[in-house]
Amino acid sequence: MTNTTVLVVGGGLNGLTAAALLAHNDIPCVLVERHPDTSIQYKFAGISPRSMEIFRSLGLEEEIRANRTGDQQAGAIARARNLTDPEIQWGGPAWPDASALSPTQPATCDQHVLEPILRRYAERNGADIRFSTELVAFEQDENVVRAEIRDIATGAKDAISADYLIVADGANGSMRERLEISRSGAGGLQHWINVVFDTDMPPTIGGKRFTSCFVTDLNGTFTPREGGRWLLALQYFPEKGEKPQDFDEARCRELIIRGAGRSDITTRLVDARSWEVAAMTARQFRRGRAFLVGDAAHLMPPTGAFGGNSGIHDAHNACRPADFESRFVRSRPSSPLRRRRMVSGR
Repeated sequence: MTNTTVLVVGGGLNGLTAAALLAHNDIPCVLVERHPDTSIQYKFAGISPRSMEIFRSLGLEEEIRANRTGDQQAGAIARARNLTDPEIQWGGPAWPDASALSPTQPATCDQHVLEPILRRYAERNGADIRFSTELVAFEQDENVVRAEIRDIATGAKDAISADYLIVADGANGSMRERLEISRSGAGGLQHWINVVFDTDMPPTIGGKRFTSCFVTDLNGTFTPREGGRWLLALQYFPEKGEKPQDFDEARCRELIIRGAGRSDITTRLVDARSWEVAAMTARQFRRGRAFLVGDAAHLMPPTGAFGGNSGIHDAHNACRPADFESRFVRSRPSSPLRRRRMVSGR
């Protein structure tokens, strides 16, 4: 039996942010994530000034900037038929100067780099992080959340007793439905696939650095990164018989060459993964002692990185120590299992 204050389900960007914030505030937590490790996909990239303020409060700003994967203020956004098109349409930077609004600036740190930073911080400060672990069952009453978890590799099970449950298992997680919380909205809008690949192409068009380039020949976007590991995100159409399995090494190379507008390049497929552009909002963000954050609570198109940043803000709002008692705790005797600082005036 493991006793804790908060059980976090989901070890992606938002779940790890919640664990880092809880650990920073001396609130014991256990995080379970069914995948064996943090994401290898780019996914979220642009940290907004407000999100960076949150990470700055944890003392992580310097580490994040030292590991940045691009510069969305120095590079420009482009649009062209392909990367060799002489008629490039240039836009401005992805993030403008925020000095008039915030003590810090936005940053570019792709999710596959940011998540390990958050995980290390959470573990260093006392969070119990368990990857390759799934939530098997749970129940709650007015006083406690009881859960059973299972180590996927060994099959070993553990019982968890927690005061609260934070649901951060993403758009395709099962926890929202298991809590019997419905959602509404426009639903699925488009089907896309992220192709992560290594290449020797320079991160420039016509000698000018770019943050991303929408290529109309593919109806997709190239995002270059230092070290030659790029992302190609493009739409596919199930109604035309297209499916994620079609995007093997040969198909991806064909698409990359077409989008580059040249064949004298090297490419190596790292990962190809499908995802859905959707707009949905849960009917409620709380059920008893369980709280939804991130994509489990609200889905939105990826433009502007609002989804990831909103999830970071969800976690921050849920885990602020000054609000913890008043936001979550109902009138009841304090449990000896709740070993935490909670609100102690600090």
